[in-house]
Amino acid sequence: MPVGYRVAVDVGGTFTDFVVTGPGGELAAFKVPSTPKAPEQAVLGGLRMLTGAGPAPVPPTEVTFLGHGTTVATNAVIERTGGPAGLLITEGFGDLLEIGRQMRPSLYDLLADKPEPLVEREFVWEVPERVAADGSVVRPLDREGVRRGLARLRSLGVRSVAICFLNAHANPEHERAAAKIAREEYPELHLSVSHELLAEFREFERLSSVVLNAYLSTAMGEYLDRLAAGVAREGIRTGIHLAHSAGGLLTLQRCLHRPAATLLSGPAAALVAAASAAAGVLEGPGPADPPATDLVTLDMGGTSADVGLVRDGRPAVTTARKVAGWPCLFPMLDIETVGAGGGSVAWVDAGGLLKVGPRSAGAEPGPAAYGRGGEEPTVTDADVVLGRLGPEGLAAGRVSLDPERARRAVWDRVARRLGLSLEEAAWGVLKVAGATMESAVRLMTIERGLDPRDFSLVAFGGAGPLHAVALARALGMPRVIVPRDPGTFSAQGLLAARVRTDAVKTLLLTLEPDRWGRGAAARRVLECAAALAEEVAGVLEEEGIPPRSAEVRTVLDLRYEGQNHEIRVALGRLGSEDDIARAVRLFHRRHHELNGYRLERAPVEVVNVRVEGTGRLPGSGLPRARRTPAPASAGAAAPRSRPVYFGPGYGWLTTPVVGREALEPGRWHSGPLVVSEPDATTLVPPGARVRLVADGGWAGSLVIEPGVGEGVGGGGGGDGDG
Repeated sequence: MPVGYRVAVDVGGTFTDFVVTGPGGELAAFKVPSTPKAPEQAVLGGLRMLTGAGPAPVPPTEVTFLGHGTTVATNAVIERTGGPAGLLITEGFGDLLEIGRQMRPSLYDLLADKPEPLVEREFVWEVPERVAADGSVVRPLDREGVRRGLARLRSLGVRSVAICFLNAHANPEHERAAAKIAREEYPELHLSVSHELLAEFREFERLSSVVLNAYLSTAMGEYLDRLAAGVAREGIRTGIHLAHSAGGLLTLQRCLHRPAATLLSGPAAALVAAASAAAGVLEGPGPADPPATDLVTLDMGGTSADVGLVRDGRPAVTTARKVAGWPCLFPMLDIETVGAGGGSVAWVDAGGLLKVGPRSAGAEPGPAAYGRGGEEPTVTDADVVLGRLGPEGLAAGRVSLDPERARRAVWDRVARRLGLSLEEAAWGVLKVAGATMESAVRLMTIERGLDPRDFSLVAFGGAGPLHAVALARALGMPRVIVPRDPGTFSAQGLLAARVRTDAVKTLLLTLEPDRWGRGAAARRVLECAAALAEEVAGVLEEEGIPPRSAEVRTVLDLRYEGQNHEIRVALGRLGSEDDIARAVRLFHRRHHELNGYRLERAPVEVVNVRVEGTGRLPGSGLPRARRTPAPASAGAAAPRSRPVYFGPGYGWLTTPVVGREALEPGRWHSGPLVVSEPDATTLVPPGARVRLVADGGWAGSLVIEPGVGEGVGGGGGGDGDG
């Protein structure tokens, strides 16, 4: 297929980012304000700008790829705007959503609230049937009971139904029969059937995941229908690919069946971009670099800050996340999100303590400095007060900044209430936000036995490069990398992502010591892996990836017999008994790394077999060529210098302001320095130095050595002058 224009759109809480590469590899990137109440409007408005405005409009018929990262699924769960959804469940288990696990949100708080169930009790229908843990039928399926339940749910206006029967992972025949009845008699219903989505054990987690999928079906379906219709009206004929929470892509049609697979859509794409860029090697003077494949990522946008981890060039994947308090078994990249974005609101609590977030001013009305009616101070307002953000504004000048409004908001809501000067109050806001981000990095590294000093910090998003050096200083990280076009880095990840699909099967088989790869259990593992690989290859072929281009990876969830938690061991294709023996050896080593001991003579249990299938689309990869002007005005020109406040130890310093293109590649430039770009601002404080990488995987990126000095992280830096 010829590669024409490839377009990526990432919708954030404040801005919607666009990146487009042309047939020659040229890059254009720009932002438009998000429209939270109707996210597709910002997407379609940006596409109209791209195809109909500016000096070089993109012909709609020559767009051959349209990738999309969305927050619709996440917001629908958090804001409870999905559903209504119904549930068919085994008789006697109708209260499972309310009961959940024995563990409480707060162990010693007997009054702690659990999240409200996503399916109201009147929409739960118990079906007479029962399958034992070994898959044997204890009680046959009552088909008339299924029909009565479906009729009842349909009469209540339900348009989406989850079917989750006990032990369906071991024997799915009852679920198959119930789904067949529903599809024949109520074809308009959207069905989420547990064994089709997640053939895993642990009843509550599987139920929660399937209910999440059903709850999102209506909201995501309506959104995608509006988006697809609007894209077609713009004359774009290519299909839409959505960002998968596990870092891949799935087609719009497949997303309609698995909307819960997009719960971490936008942040996942950013981690893919970082992993793709990590293929290059950092060069230049200075101490020996840590591996360029080991990264901590900081994606700081308008609403939140997302922290991720890349080890050995691969983002970590988990199936143990919670979304709005609900377990979700769908594969997701391991990302920690905290309420410390540029739009996070600063406030003083009843006890006189300064807090930042988690509430955000969002795109409407936005920070006070935007001049759109917002009166509450935010992290962005604190940056404006301290001169870190200047009159050139944001998003290539599309968003102007009003310093007086920012000063008034910080003074009225923070400084005056705490008896602080304006500078002290704004600095305090940044200190609190920095401490929140620092705790997220510590959670992803130190609390997992990893030393953040062994990682490079990759900072992007509109606000990430502004706060990255302070965070690196607080954690002792040796290096900050700010990629090219950092404000649209997540969207760039959509251009590098591969089509992805996953399959899983619970086995619960025990491998005996000294015979890890031998015997009936090992053969059963191999048979299961082969069947899942065939299933995954078939799905990829349906999504346009021919079998010869598909890449398949097997992951085994292993544990010592008697344990209640598993460790994931990733392999290539699982093709022989020797592969199983190798997986067990890796499990022993990883168990020792995480827990400090290994039991090499103990039986090892294969809990789940997982198969991940990926395929590369034509022309995929991070943009490498020069950047062309965005299809809009460039906004106000940045001044050559401005006063910037660097904390009590430095005070206000006249700081040069330069564009990235003004930096000579390979040469170190000492702080203080502000690097201003159309989509982000990078702050290089006193004591730090920066250079522009000339080539390799990070070509065009800024590399900053933080040095020592005053920071705004929770434990960072001293008061020295660097």
